[in-house]
Amino acid sequence: MWCAAIALLFAASPARAFSPALTAAETQAAVAQGRGAAAAHLGYDAGSYLLYSAPDTLLLAPGQGSIDAVVVGTPFERVTYASYLAAFQESKISAEAIVAAAVPDTIDFVVFAHSGNPKDQTFLHRFRSAGVTAASRVLPASSTTLFGPAEDFYTTSEGKRVPRWLGYESFRFDLRALAAAGVDISHLKGTFAVVDPYGRHYSFAFDLSKYR
Repeated sequence: MWCAAIALLFAASPARAFSPALTAAETQAAVAQGRGAAAAHLGYDAGSYLLYSAPDTLLLAPGQGSIDAVVVGTPFERVTYASYLAAFQESKISAEAIVAAAVPDTIDFVVFAHSGNPKDQTFLHRFRSAGVTAASRVLPASSTTLFGPAEDFYTTSEGKRVPRWLGYESFRFDLRALAAAGVDISHLKGTFAVVDPYGRHYSFAFDLSKYR
C-alpha cells in the first residue's frame, strides 16, 4: 500500500473539525468514503491528512534525511483507510475492524521513510523518542505499528537510480489525559517530534482542527 499512499499525498487539505470520538453517522461516512476510493481504482488519497512531505518523495536530495512524509491518522481517517483496504481486497470491513480503527481520543502520526543505504533493512526499528508536546504536556507514544520494509528505487540528485528499503511506522498517542484535564482536543495544537534511525531530529507543528 506504500505506492498508493505516497502517490496521492498532495491533494488540497481543507480545514475540518477533528472528531475525537466518531458518531454512528461519521463512522458510516468514513466506511462509505473508503469504499468509494477503492471503487474508483485511484489509490488511497491521504492528501487531506498530510502533515509533512519532502519536495520529491522519490528523490534522494543531499541532506534530506530519511523521512519522506508524515500523515495524521485520526479516527475518521483510520476507519476510511480500513474500509478502503477491505474493499481493495474485495471484502467488506468487519465490525471488529471498525472498532479497532475508530479507537476514540487517540491520534496517530504515520511516518513514511526510507533506509540510508541499500543494506539497512532494520531501519524502521530504530526510530526513537517519538512524542507529542501539547497543552504544556509531553506525551510518549502509547503504541507503534510497523509496515515493511519493501525494496524500491529512488533517484539521486545526479540522476542515478538507487535501491532503498522503505516502509512506515505509525505512532499512536492517547489524548484522554488531556481531555480529562479540560483541554479541547478537537482543536488541539502542538508538535510531533521523532528521531530517525540515523540520529536526525524532526519536529512538526500540527493543528488537529484541520483534520476530520
